[in-house]
Amino acid sequence: MRRIVQRLLLAVALAVSAVLFVPAPAQAGPVFTICPYMGLPEDCYTWEIPILEPEGWPPGGCPECLLAIDIWDDFVDPVVFEQFNESFGKGFTLLAQSRLEQDPKAAKAMREASVGYFWDAAKATGKYRAELDHVGWFDAKAGKFFEDPGTQQRLDTFGKELAAGVQAFHKALGDPQPEPNIEAALAHFDAALNAASKY
Repeated sequence: MRRIVQRLLLAVALAVSAVLFVPAPAQAGPVFTICPYMGLPEDCYTWEIPILEPEGWPPGGCPECLLAIDIWDDFVDPVVFEQFNESFGKGFTLLAQSRLEQDPKAAKAMREASVGYFWDAAKATGKYRAELDHVGWFDAKAGKFFEDPGTQQRLDTFGKELAAGVQAFHKALGDPQPEPNIEAALAHFDAALNAASKY
């Protein structure tokens, strides 16, 4: 296992607790949290993503568990880590909100606005390769990472689609006609949100 500073993990806080769950506005769902592997909740980057989580999230008997996903193939500079988290979190939040917006014009505006944040996140990490490495649950109290058979298929899909979306934005950076890659990236992010949503 690489050192903690060499890991960027996407941890999704699905527990309703004072530490791991930040109250959100009326349509908002669980809090998506960016965290290094085995990082403490107070060290994480918090995103409030409006979704309806599936049954069984988090696994029974572990309400404080975090959904942890390593989406980077190698070392990521901590400064870049922070830049990516700040931009990507805003973009992912807007994209999720657009899926719940009933006004088509407003939904389109949110979706288009998310692209700017994803673009900034891609620029910050352009020299790094996004690729799903690990996905599962992290029990912060026990300090251990584990897989849950009841949710693993959804987690695998979520992680693969998230990494694929970042890859597509990386491709768009050097493309004189980036639109197809941008649309492909958004489709991957939509698929990731579908995997993390009740439907």
